[in-house]
Amino acid sequence: MAGRGNPLHSSADRRLWLKSVIIPSLVILLLFLGSGWWAIRSLQSFYYGQCLEEAALTADGYSKAISLALDAHRLFEEALTGTLETAVAIIDSYPTPLDNETLSSLKDRLHVDVVYHYDPSLTVTSSSDGTYIGWRVPAPHPIRTFAESGASYAVEELREDTESGTPYRYALHRRDDGSIIQVGIKADGTYEAYEDFALQHIIDELSLRNPHISLA
Repeated sequence: MAGRGNPLHSSADRRLWLKSVIIPSLVILLLFLGSGWWAIRSLQSFYYGQCLEEAALTADGYSKAISLALDAHRLFEEALTGTLETAVAIIDSYPTPLDNETLSSLKDRLHVDVVYHYDPSLTVTSSSDGTYIGWRVPAPHPIRTFAESGASYAVEELREDTESGTPYRYALHRRDDGSIIQVGIKADGTYEAYEDFALQHIIDELSLRNPHISLA
C-alpha cells in the first residue's frame, strides 16, 4: 500500500518554503514600496522647495521692479510739477506786461509748451503762440472750476485741451489782480515714456508676463 507521505516532512517543507521564498519576497516588496514612497516624497519636497524658492525670487524681483518704477515715476512727477510751479512763479513776477511776445520768450526760456494769460473775467488776453486771444472760458471748464475755488495755485491731471484736443499737463496760478496764468507741458513721446513708470502700468505689464501671479 503506497503511503501518502510523511506529514511532518511535508509541514517542514512548507515552513522552509515560507521562510526561504514568501517572507523574503514580502520583505523585498515592502522595501521596494517604502523606497518608492520615500523617493516620491523626496522629489515632492525637492520640487516644492524649488517652486517656493523660484516664487520668492520672482516676488523679490517684482518688488524691486515696482519699487524702482515708483521711484522713477515719483522723480518725474516732482520734476514736472517743479517745472510748472517755477514757470508760473517766474511769469507772475516778470516786470514787463504779459503780452504775446513776452510770453513766447518766457515759454522758450522756461522749457514749457504753452503759456496763456486770462483776465479776471477768464478771457484770454495774451498767449505764447498768439492763439485764442479773446476766447472766454465756458462753463463748465477746469479753469473756471479753479477760478471759483479761491485757490492760488493748482497742477491739473493730464487732460486734453478743450479746444485743440491736444493732451497737456497744466498749472494754474492766480495773480494778485485776479488774472490767471496757465502754463502747459504737452504730453509728447518723452512724457508718455515716463508715464510707463506709473504703478498701474507696471502692474499690468508684470501680470501679462506671468498670468499665474495676481498683482492687485
